Amino acid sequence: MKPIIGVTCNHFLTGSGAEFDPVGFSRQQWTTGADDYANAVERAGGIPVLMPFYLDEENIKPFVDMLDGLLITGGDDIGPYLYGEDLIKESSKINYIRDKQEMALLNYVMEESDIPVLGICRGHQMLNIYYGGTIEQDNKRLGYWHSTAANSTVGDLAHAVYFEEGSKIREIIGKEKMIVNSYHHQNIKDLAPGLKLTGVSHDKELGLPYDMPEVIEKEGDRWIMGVQWHPEFLPQIDEHQKVYRAFVEACVKNMDK
Repeated sequence: MKPIIGVTCNHFLTGSGAEFDPVGFSRQQWTTGADDYANAVERAGGIPVLMPFYLDEENIKPFVDMLDGLLITGGDDIGPYLYGEDLIKESSKINYIRDKQEMALLNYVMEESDIPVLGICRGHQMLNIYYGGTIEQDNKRLGYWHSTAANSTVGDLAHAVYFEEGSKIREIIGKEKMIVNSYHHQNIKDLAPGLKLTGVSHDKELGLPYDMPEVIEKEGDRWIMGVQWHPEFLPQIDEHQKVYRAFVEACVKNMDK
């Protein structure tokens, strides 16, 4: 039986000022999800189910109860109030509705279930915040520039990530390093207790304050991982799809326990 994988979505308010926006009437609230995430789950052998934004947080519980795994996707910047900081001008598109739901979602998933969890980009950062870590709100302030050029396609590669020996991600990819794409201006700053940093890009060699955190894993036996890049944008590169296949395989194994 294929595992059912919950996939988080973006939330936004249309507001072009015109009578109609490209996705509907102006000033409507919308739940959207990029096909890349759902397609990556399906290619890996799972059945993706997109998560709506519930008016009542209690409805999160029956949604999670039917899942075999959870994918926390990329998206807008995360509100710094979640980790005790004030907003800076470089942070943009904070979505408190999404922040609120995802924290409630993680509370229930981590406390009341044992399903595997994969976080991508923003999702990688949300995992760190949930466990008590912090985020650098704008890494360009420190001299970093990790995003692939604005005029590039989503699959363009940007830099190498190096994997810790003995880590899950090293076992999954099967080698010491991999070239990845990159679309972020925020990143993990203080690593949360109970998480291991198992993949970095070597930015200290460039004279920057620290190596860029690229992969986190939860200590212990439960399969919880976050990656800062977007492997779903690279379906043509098999080693990137290994991340999704390993996630779905972990969900299948958890179903069989």
